[in-house]
Amino acid sequence: MSSIEDFIGKAAQGGGNAMSFPRIGDHIAGNVVDRELIDDQHNPGVQVLKIQIAVESAVIDGVPLEVGHEQVVKDAYIRGPGLREAIGKAVVGAGASSIEPGDWLRAEFTAEKSTGKGRPMKLFIGDFKAAK
Repeated sequence: MSSIEDFIGKAAQGGGNAMSFPRIGDHIAGNVVDRELIDDQHNPGVQVLKIQIAVESAVIDGVPLEVGHEQVVKDAYIRGPGLREAIGKAVVGAGASSIEPGDWLRAEFTAEKSTGKGRPMKLFIGDFKAAK
């Protein structure tokens, strides 16, 4: 994969490896500060999309993240097939082909689906609004 546009196009179709949000209902939302394609340290030859998000709201492991008055920036790694597909479909559904700084993004872990392989696949919903 050579570009973020390629990543988003393929992500909208599903595929990829795994990212974990520990509990159903966990989510992160906010404005994109930066993004880049990086090599996945767990899967040689595979790239993941690293997105830095200025957090507006988040629940991680069932615990709300206290944002307060300071800007909290978290890294989100778009890896797993459920998360890649949700983000990709949200971006394409909003008429965009890439994620850019200033865009707004939300991802939520909503359910698990049996794979028949012992470890369920995590399902997500995504929402996206382009800054322009």
